[in-house]
Amino acid sequence: MALQRSAVITFMKVRWRILAVRSVLGLVFAVILGWIFFPEASGGRIAVLALLLVFSAYVLEALRAQRK
Repeated sequence: MALQRSAVITFMKVRWRILAVRSVLGLVFAVILGWIFFPEASGGRIAVLALLLVFSAYVLEALRAQRK
């Protein structure tokens, strides 16, 4: 039982780390894309773009897993 619990905790730590990396990369690429395509974009527009990038990463991951 302890081994299973440890495996679940490790799995959740990995998932949180993946979310953190995707969030940081989503924000970085949102700033770059906003700077290129929307020079006068506000912080809200950049945040929405970052959320869309992270969301699309999870959607594409789900589609890829479904195809396998």
